[in-house]
Amino acid sequence: MSSYYLLVTAITAIPLTAAGKTYEIGSKQCRDLINAQAAAGNRGILHNDDTNTPYLKSIKDICGGLPVEYPLDDVNGRIAAWVVPLFVLVGTMYFSPFGPTNTLSVVLHLLADPIMSMWSLLSKLAANRRYIRLCQLAPNLPDGVRRHTAMILSAYEEWSISFLAEKARRDSCTSMTSRRSSYATSHLKTPTVEERETAMATTAATLINHLSDTNTSCDESCARLNACLKAAKDLSDSRANGTWKTVLGTFNYLVAVFIAFMSILRGQFNNRTGHSIAFAMLFSWLITAAFLTSIAGGFVNKRSARTILKRLQEDMDRIGEEAGVLAPQMFCFAEEERNPKSFASMEYCGGNYSYRPYESVHNLEMGILLAASIFPIVLATVIAVTISYTSPTRGIGCRSLQQLLYFALWAISACLTFLLKRTNAGAKLWRYVRIKDLIFFIPLVVFYIAAFYGLLNNPYCWSSCISLGPKAYVMLNQTAEITRLARTVWPGLAFAGLGSQLMLVAGVGWVYRKEALLFRIGDEDHEWIYRS
Repeated sequence: MSSYYLLVTAITAIPLTAAGKTYEIGSKQCRDLINAQAAAGNRGILHNDDTNTPYLKSIKDICGGLPVEYPLDDVNGRIAAWVVPLFVLVGTMYFSPFGPTNTLSVVLHLLADPIMSMWSLLSKLAANRRYIRLCQLAPNLPDGVRRHTAMILSAYEEWSISFLAEKARRDSCTSMTSRRSSYATSHLKTPTVEERETAMATTAATLINHLSDTNTSCDESCARLNACLKAAKDLSDSRANGTWKTVLGTFNYLVAVFIAFMSILRGQFNNRTGHSIAFAMLFSWLITAAFLTSIAGGFVNKRSARTILKRLQEDMDRIGEEAGVLAPQMFCFAEEERNPKSFASMEYCGGNYSYRPYESVHNLEMGILLAASIFPIVLATVIAVTISYTSPTRGIGCRSLQQLLYFALWAISACLTFLLKRTNAGAKLWRYVRIKDLIFFIPLVVFYIAAFYGLLNNPYCWSSCISLGPKAYVMLNQTAEITRLARTVWPGLAFAGLGSQLMLVAGVGWVYRKEALLFRIGDEDHEWIYRS
């Protein structure tokens, strides 16, 4: 029977206009009709013989069974109180400087595929940890440049991926005409984990060995170290720091939630207040995503890191010429002159930290980070479903089902991204991922907005018929129950969920504190670099 009621719910929740007269659940007209039927001796329509809890079938026959739109002022007020402050956090996030089209694509990817977006951000921190550890374990590398060498390797990583992809494209085009080779940017091949790690290991070994070479004069060795320090200082100056912006955005959201709950306690609520809170909590994982973008950071200009690294290579070449030796080639870049679109490849080859398609679960750390990326989504969904479950009428209804469906779509979206990576690469993969994200994003937004406007404002959804089945009923006057829930249960759940998101961010920040602060060179360090 429960399957039958679920099917009926899905069918009847589609139209927003009724062919006959339909009264909103809890309205005076509907309660008067129910009371009139009960006074006439028809007590069989009541659950527990209570006029405040008529059975679903009865209220459908008496008050109508189709959705009723909410008043526009009420809709705008609930969206402004619960939804807008959360999505303001999106504006506090850092996005790579590849233009407005790329920014829209990254936001679309975040909202339609949050699991993969957060996993990519965490994987960047994991990459920084590898370079820091590699420099710490280098036996002959001077202690004063270990951190700065790790900074250089971290900055070069995204460019090395672009170079590997461009190299693979050129190799695949050797049999083509030069005309076809010139436009084959869309055929860039995403490097495998093994190719990327091998290339970076080679670069790291070359750079570390060059800085650690003891078979040189003191002047030459100091010149190399000074060039490394100068490059690290320039990289630090070129980084964007959006931590305080994210902190202020999160504080603004927490204050907005507190003010909204205070308004509820002053009696400014209705029968959809609990579900409005639930749908707002469904996207509370944006707090974690916003902090991850600020922790991972980024460069303020897409060319800055490349310019600094090329200058470092030129300085090493000059120092070698003055000493009569040939400096090794440490950094390789895609040729912008031969391929003007080489910078465009950065969008899908490492420049967007929230989209790193070459990552995979190739070790335990990456598996843990994938679980850590899923946890904020699971937490937000559990809090949202629990709040909707406790809202009158208590039980699993259409709103809880919609929230679970959102989680299912996010999980499916992540799985599809994994599958697309198996058969596609480069620009083609990025294009397919954006198409997939758009296909998922449109229904997510449409049904999210429709829920606020009254799509689920019908007897089936108010009765929690999915869990109650044939015994489903509707609570008409919910004032006393909502007042009780708004004082303890809902604030407790909401702030527990938000607090857990912040605790997760704090945990990630603590575990990856060295990686998060890798590029944060203070004024004293800058002065020391200049003196050296």
